[in-house]
Order: sequence, then C-alpha cells, then structure tokens
Amino acid sequence: MTSRRLALPLLLLAATTLACSAGSRGAGSRSAGPSRPGRPLPRVAILELRLETLPPALAAQLRKAVFRRLVSRSYRRVVAEEVTAARVRELGLVAGCTIGPCLRELGKQVGLERVLTGGVVAQGTSYDLVLSLIETAQGTLLRQVTARCDVCTFQELESRIQRAVDELHDW
Repeated sequence: MTSRRLALPLLLLAATTLACSAGSRGAGSRSAGPSRPGRPLPRVAILELRLETLPPALAAQLRKAVFRRLVSRSYRRVVAEEVTAARVRELGLVAGCTIGPCLRELGKQVGLERVLTGGVVAQGTSYDLVLSLIETAQGTLLRQVTARCDVCTFQELESRIQRAVDELHDW
C-alpha cells in the first residue's frame, strides 16, 4: 500500500477542517504558566488525534506529549482529549465535532476558544502528520501543520509533533 493511500484519512481530515473555514475545569484540564503581555491567552482542548495506525502504547505516549507541549506553551487552560470526548458525548454533540455549530456549542459549554485536531498515519518507520488549530466561535481554521518523516524513529516523530504544536501556538 502506498504512503499516498495511507495519508488519505489525514488528507480528508485536513480537507474537512479547511472546509470549516469557508465550561468547567476538571481532571484532564490544566492551567498554564504566566500570560504574555498584551495578548490574552486562549483556552484550548485536544479534540481528536487520529493515531490508529500506531501501536497503542506509542499512540498513548504521543497523546501525552501533545498535552504536555500545549501546557508548556502558556495556554490559559488545556483540556485533554479524553475529557473533551466525554464532554462531546455528555452534551449530545456528534463524534468528530469539527465544524461550525458543533464547535460553537462545544466552545460555549466547555469555555474554549480553540481546539486542536489531527493525526498521524504510519507505514513502517515513515509517518505523515497533520495538526490543525481551529477557532471555536466560527469554526475557522487558524493554522495547519503537515509534515512527513521518512524512515525515522519514534523519538524523531515525537520531536516533530512537538515542533508542530509549537508552530500552531506561534500563529
């Protein structure tokens, strides 16, 4: 199977996210460090990371790495993926909530300005990465990072994902 065919689910996620452009604090939610002067810090949730083609232990490690990196980037609050998924179910919103009305409701009910979504498709030791940062009030794509890592280690993939989170944050 070609890497182009493996990347199709991520490209569809990216296309859906691009088409979008035309609460309370609990476990799995962390406040970050000091604010940057002159610019209010957003509240962000990890909405959905698609990591199905990775071994479960590595997928869990990547989810933790993304969460830790977001916390380190001085967001006002970061909500973990499992907490966001539980809130989506609790609010009766559709799974895969990545478009306008659903995002607006999620943002309003959970108190979020932004969500991070995306994923990694793996084929052997090659990886395709897509991460998107979406503004919840309008469902607008703020920034998207895509990357490909051919013949790389898991540590290199984790490092690339952390850089991608940094690129999204620096928008």
